[in-house]
Amino acid sequence: MVDNKWYNYIEKIVYFLFVYIITRENTTNNTNFIKRAF
Repeated sequence: MVDNKWYNYIEKIVYFLFVYIITRENTTNNTNFIKRAF
C-alpha cells in the first residue's frame, strides 16, 4: 500500500522539478506558463 501523504509529497517534488527545469531552459517564454500553473 502506498501512503497518500507520501504520494502527494513525491508528486509535488516531481512537479517542482519540472517547473524548475522549464524555467532554467527558457525564463522569459515560460513565465506566463508558470503563473498559470500556480
